[in-house]
Amino acid sequence: MANGPKQTIVRFLLVTSLVWGGLHWQTQTVHATSHTDVASPRQAQNAALSYTDSFPATGESITTAKSQAPASSSCCDELGEANSSSAGGEDTGDQFLFLDGLLTEDDYGRVSEFVNIVAVPIMLVGIATNAISVLVYTRMPSSVTSTYFSLTSGLDILYLLTAFPTTFVGLVMGKLQAMRSVYYIYYVLYVTNYVTSTTRKVIVCVTMLTSLDRYLVVAFPIRIRALEHLRRPKLYTFIVAGLAYLFDINLAFKNKVIVGSHGDSNQTTISILPTQTLLENRQLFLDLNLTSSIIFQYTPLVMLVLFNILLVVSLARHSRAMKVRLGGGKGGDGKKRKSAELFSSEDEQWKGQETAADNTTRHEHRTSGDPADRGANAGKGPKRQRSVTRTVLVYSFVFTLLALPYTLYPLLSSLIPGFAVYGREHHLVMALSIIFLLLDVVSSAMNFFIYFATGSTFRAGVFKLLCGGRSSRFLVVSRPSSAVGTRESRTS
Repeated sequence: MANGPKQTIVRFLLVTSLVWGGLHWQTQTVHATSHTDVASPRQAQNAALSYTDSFPATGESITTAKSQAPASSSCCDELGEANSSSAGGEDTGDQFLFLDGLLTEDDYGRVSEFVNIVAVPIMLVGIATNAISVLVYTRMPSSVTSTYFSLTSGLDILYLLTAFPTTFVGLVMGKLQAMRSVYYIYYVLYVTNYVTSTTRKVIVCVTMLTSLDRYLVVAFPIRIRALEHLRRPKLYTFIVAGLAYLFDINLAFKNKVIVGSHGDSNQTTISILPTQTLLENRQLFLDLNLTSSIIFQYTPLVMLVLFNILLVVSLARHSRAMKVRLGGGKGGDGKKRKSAELFSSEDEQWKGQETAADNTTRHEHRTSGDPADRGANAGKGPKRQRSVTRTVLVYSFVFTLLALPYTLYPLLSSLIPGFAVYGREHHLVMALSIIFLLLDVVSSAMNFFIYFATGSTFRAGVFKLLCGGRSSRFLVVSRPSSAVGTRESRTS
């Protein structure tokens, strides 16, 4: 038990170093093969754009208009991947890149339309249910876990709100028509591509912090008391969000929009070109993108999986020890009985720490409630802890399961020839990207339902919020006034 934290840190550093090294090698290999031989300024622009991010929840690429083509021409399609001609009539040949792929442009169009039809109602439900989650958790007695859940729901609202306009406009108008609007393009470039994608990274980090905190509470209940002053969910979330948005600020300097007229036809042309800053500092932009992805996306996901596994292992150890304890140690050897005694001692001290923590924080949180509710949940601390742990496990497992496909599928581009944007399987890659982004949207919309299904306190809070009635299980308020402080349903 004494070497537990050290072993955990060593394992984490080993796994992180392996992931970092692998991703760095693969990324350098891809860019070395994609951007070394550039023959002309026009090709340099195309190559510089080819590594940019996809638009979350839309599947569009920032490489929308690689030449100054009329906004009304067919080359300005919903993907923006192939301009058949430039303003001067230069034939780029881009339209012949994807003829041999498994999916055609029409196939991708049907997939995109279906995804938009499904995504719009899911986003609306997600925005509404996450708002309810925030209201419920902010009205509940404050705790570390409930604060993390509230922050996660708030971030999911921001993610869905910024992704919704492009998805809705694409569904109603069609992306071909939407791409003719300069406002749509500006929104995609500077809001969807920056705010939405970075917010998703912050959500991954906050989910990892939630799982980490719950693991420490379950695995080290005695030592966590000494670290109580370090459990600052709001502070950590603000720090992570600030760093993530700072690292990704380069997304706002990658492209520029040029609006003009096309010859004598008075047709408006909308061109999206790489900025001079991007062309002069291409490697710097690549390194910033790689660093941001590793720090705020890949590493937190690896840590999230690791902490979930460790949490399950810790729960299994506690369960075995409790069975041995209830059985009086019969059938077990001395080592098992000693382990059971150790866990029993920790459990008792954990309960005492919960009471002390509740008494300490009572001065900072609301104490109001119906006198008839007081003491109704006395003695239910361990049960509530198990409920909170179950909620964290289910939520983090579902989140990881739905987030992994979109996070990991770009790695296939370094392993499968032609499986890349502007490769032979361009339309297949774009179709998979919007399907995996739809899974991310589903993940953001599922928070409320996971909380509701696994947390009795949250359910009572929802009923109280929506029905306006009182629930004896919603707030656990003070013990008799003779007691020092009170006890809340603190999910610390």
